[in-house]
Amino acid sequence: MAEFAGIRWSQVLAGALMGLIIAGLWATVFYAPSVAQAWYDTGYEAGKAVVPVVVVPQALTLARTPDNWDFAIEVASDGSVSAAAAENTENVALTITHAGTVSINNLTITMRDPVTAKDGIPSDLEIASFEIYIKTDASLIPIYKDATYLSYVKPVTVAGEVISVVVQATLKQSPAGTFKDNQSYSLTLYVYQPEASYSNSVTVAVLT
Repeated sequence: MAEFAGIRWSQVLAGALMGLIIAGLWATVFYAPSVAQAWYDTGYEAGKAVVPVVVVPQALTLARTPDNWDFAIEVASDGSVSAAAAENTENVALTITHAGTVSINNLTITMRDPVTAKDGIPSDLEIASFEIYIKTDASLIPIYKDATYLSYVKPVTVAGEVISVVVQATLKQSPAGTFKDNQSYSLTLYVYQPEASYSNSVTVAVLT
C-alpha cells in the first residue's frame, strides 16, 4: 500500500468510514424522531378533520283527520272520472307538533321516504290522473303531480312549534279503466328531518 507524508492510505480510508458511521448515528438520533413526530402530527390532524357530526332526530307528533280521502262517488263503476267529478277535492288536516328541543332545518313533507327511497303511493295510483298537494294559508304546493314525487319544505321549525297544513288529493278527468272502482288503498306520507336523516310517517287511505 502506498504512503503519503508518512500516512498509509488504509488509515485515511478507515478514518473516513468511521466519520460516515458517526454522522449516520447522529442523523438517526436527531432527525428520525422529528420526522416520525411530523408524520404523527399530520395523521392526527387529518383524523380530527373527518370526525362526523351526529345530529339527533327531534321528537315529532303527527296527527291527521280524517284518515282517508274518499273518492267513491267520483270514480265511476267503469273506473272513469267525469269532468264534473274531477273538480272535487278531498282534504286531510295534518298537524305536526315539534316536541323536541332543537330547531329543525328544512323539514320536508313528501310521499317518498328520503331515507329508504320507498314510495308511499301504491302502483295503481302512481298515475298522472292522481294528485296530492300541501295547502297552507299562503300556497298550494304539489307533492305528487304528473306521476312525479315532489316535496314541501319548511325552512325552519322551532322547538314547540305546531304546524297545521291540509293534505289535499284530487282526481283528474279520466277515461274508463284509469281507476279501479270500490277499492281501498293505503298511502304513507313522510315527514323528513334532513340533517338527522330520519323520517316519521303517517298513513292515509284512498277510497275509490
